[in-house]
Amino acid sequence: MKYKSTTTIHTTTITTTTTTTTTTSLSCKQKLIHKFYGEYARAGGDGKDICQIRAQNLGYDELFLYTQCGLPTTPTPHHHHNNDDGDDEQESEPAYTDLFSVSCGSGCPLRLKPSNTTTANNATTIVPNGAIVLDLGAGAGHDVVLASRLVGPDGHVVGVDLSPDMIRLAMTNVARYAGDAASCGDVSFVCAAFDEDGGDVAWTAIRDTLRVGHPYATGCGDGDVEVDVVISNGVINLCENKKEAFHLAYRCLTNGGHFLLSDACKIESIKNEEVDISCKIGSDSWVN
Repeated sequence: MKYKSTTTIHTTTITTTTTTTTTTSLSCKQKLIHKFYGEYARAGGDGKDICQIRAQNLGYDELFLYTQCGLPTTPTPHHHHNNDDGDDEQESEPAYTDLFSVSCGSGCPLRLKPSNTTTANNATTIVPNGAIVLDLGAGAGHDVVLASRLVGPDGHVVGVDLSPDMIRLAMTNVARYAGDAASCGDVSFVCAAFDEDGGDVAWTAIRDTLRVGHPYATGCGDGDVEVDVVISNGVINLCENKKEAFHLAYRCLTNGGHFLLSDACKIESIKNEEVDISCKIGSDSWVN
């Protein structure tokens, strides 16, 4: 995609769009997901150090976070408390603990790449500088943050999630860890389900968001949405209509774009030792 030159601002622009979907219009399964992940977000996770326990074992190691994504390595000042002398002190915690505290993903989709793909300087990601990235099921936004840093100031990242509580956390994480417009792309969020009605509601919100947030990108005018990379992390297994979710992902991709998916899959042996791989969890029987 080609971009016009723009004026750099001092902070990353963060916008959010809420669709007309209400909890009363959600299916029973969507209501359960909305309730569970909303409570999980409001609680700030389960109190465990997800970054140490899971994230670094799922591709979010220091090489990727620091070298490829450019996150600073210094600990993050966080809590204030009074010491024995009554003086206010500031505690430091390992860098990015908060970024992953409500992480629910299954891996790091940003590190996936075709085996025949070469990247500059042995980069561990195929996400190019200046790209438009769409994150389906963004959750608390750790992949949105990293994608924003990977695409740089000429890029744009759109995160879609069903839970407004998750999106609020994601906006906080973006402001904290990807707020420098000199090195990070703009970020937008869409609060919507993306696995129903052909994805039309989510697609329209994504299109309108890109028109406002990245109007100088090819494909974001009156025509179709065209993004360079779609990512999804541990979410499609939760979708009630997985076929519609996949349809939306490919509908949004530009020609030659990439869909990077990390998810929980069920592998079943079929007759004659054939294997079907499915994102099936629950009653959805769609496989591919």
